[in-house]
Amino acid sequence: MVVGCQRARLAPMRRREGTGAFARRLAAGALAAAVFCAGRAGSQPAPALPPTLHASLVTRILAYDHRIPLLPAGAVVVAALIDPSKKNEPAAALEELARGASIAGRPLRVERLAWRSPDALRADLLRLQPVALLVPRELDGAVEQISQVTRALSVLSIGSTDVAVRAGLGLAVVRRGSRPAIVVNLRAARAEGASLDAALLGLSELIGEGAP
Repeated sequence: MVVGCQRARLAPMRRREGTGAFARRLAAGALAAAVFCAGRAGSQPAPALPPTLHASLVTRILAYDHRIPLLPAGAVVVAALIDPSKKNEPAAALEELARGASIAGRPLRVERLAWRSPDALRADLLRLQPVALLVPRELDGAVEQISQVTRALSVLSIGSTDVAVRAGLGLAVVRRGSRPAIVVNLRAARAEGASLDAALLGLSELIGEGAP
């Protein structure tokens, strides 16, 4: 399916929500356009994706997790780890986007969590019951500790660097030249209980056990 770049940028996220194979194909086309069309302008790509683009892609990706419709009624909760000493732009962008976003017809709620220790993270995730955990690049050095907790509690971890996803996060939204790309660590994502739709996997770079 070919979707115009401008149309993909303007399409409201909630219009792409729905059930059934046809709705998933439409959503896949829109996500593909967002991935392949974003960032064409400019010859000097930044080291990281713009926070608003990263947040937008994260919310679209979550719609492909088959667990979402099975959650108890209410908002879809995404936890965002932060480093208190940093600006934490990814978390702020996701919070801003959540004000008008929905996933599978459910409102999105973002909860900030300061990284302190694995035990503190476990307690926070048990309290909030999020479906996913956003991990900023500033915490790439703690990925091994973080992923042990997310696997134990079935929370999909989402980073923003190749280093993080190869170290054990479930997936990452990264930059490839001037464009974004989705990298899925199949082994890690499955260990975190994620059930990602084949349409999303078809748009992603796959690593880990089971990758072609």
